Amino acid sequence: MATAAPLGTATQPRGIPGQPQPGGVGIGSVAPMKKQGVSNAVKGMIAITLAAGIILAGFIYKGKSDQTARTERINEIVAAFSDPDNLPTDIPLSTSDVQLLLDELLSGGVKDTMDRPTYLQALNIGKATDNVDISAQVANYARDVEMTGALRVKLFQVVGARGNESALPALIKFAQTTDDTAAGQGALNAAKQMATTSNFESLLTIITNSANASIKNSAVDVLNKVISVSEDPSAYSKAIMGSYNNTADTDAKTALLRLMGAAGSSRMKPLVSSSPTPSMPMTQRGKLRWRSLRFVIGPMTPNSTPCLNSLQMNKTIASAPKPSRDLSHF
Repeated sequence: MATAAPLGTATQPRGIPGQPQPGGVGIGSVAPMKKQGVSNAVKGMIAITLAAGIILAGFIYKGKSDQTARTERINEIVAAFSDPDNLPTDIPLSTSDVQLLLDELLSGGVKDTMDRPTYLQALNIGKATDNVDISAQVANYARDVEMTGALRVKLFQVVGARGNESALPALIKFAQTTDDTAAGQGALNAAKQMATTSNFESLLTIITNSANASIKNSAVDVLNKVISVSEDPSAYSKAIMGSYNNTADTDAKTALLRLMGAAGSSRMKPLVSSSPTPSMPMTQRGKLRWRSLRFVIGPMTPNSTPCLNSLQMNKTIASAPKPSRDLSHF
C-alpha cells in the first residue's frame, strides 16, 4: 500500500525518462565548448603579410621621395641657365648628376624640345665634384645604352667638345663594331679631337674590320691627323703597308692607300707602280685604287714621279682651331 506524502510537502515533478535532469550529467547532457585559439601557422601567415605590406609601403614612399629629389636636382641644374645674358661657364656635377641628366635625355617626354639642349650643355660644361670622369661616363653611356641614333650622335658631340682622352676607348670600341654610319662617324669625329699616336693601332683596325666604307674613311681622317702631328710620319708606313697586304676588302685597300699618302714613305712606291694608270684597262678595283691615288698624290702620268702633297694638307688640318664647346646648335 502506497504511503501518503506528508502534509505540506510539494510533490516533485518527475522528469521525462531518459532525459537529463537539472543539475545532473547523464546520457544526452550538453557540456560547454572550449574556445580554440588561432594556430601558429595562421599567426605566421598574418605576420608575413603585415611585414610585406610594411616593406611595400616603404618602397613606395622611398620611390616617391627619390623622384622628388631627382626632380628638384634637375630643376636646380636647369635654373642655372635661366638668364641668357649670364650663362654659367661650368656646372658642378656628381656621378649621380651625370647619370640623372643622361637618363632624362633618354626618357624624353613633353619637355624634351625645351630641356634637352640645357641637359646637353650641362654635360658639356660640367665640372666633377666627386672625382667622376664625366667624359668617360658620357662616352660609355653612349656606347652601351640602347637609344636613338640622333641622341647618340649628340652625346658624342658633347664628348668631342670636352676633349678628354679618357673617352677614347669607348669611342674607338663603338666605331669598330657599329653599322650605324652617322653614329660611327660621330664617334670618330669626337675621337679626332683627342686621338694620339698611342691610338694608332686601334684606329687602324677600324679600317680593316669595319663593314662600313664611310666609317673606314672617317678613321682615315682621324689617322691622317695623328700621323701629321707626329715627329716621324713615315714610321707608320710599315703598319699601314702590312694592313694593306693582309686585307682583301676593296674599301679597306682604298682607305689605306689614302693613309699611306699621309705617311709619305718610299714604301708607297710599290703600291703606286702596281696601281693601273689611265692608259691601262681598268677593273672596278683598279678604278677605285687609281681614284684614291689621285686623291692622295694628285694627277700623274705613267712616267711621272708621285709628289706626295698630303703632308701639307694634314698640317693645315692640324693647325685648324678646335671646335667650340658651345652646343647652342642643339
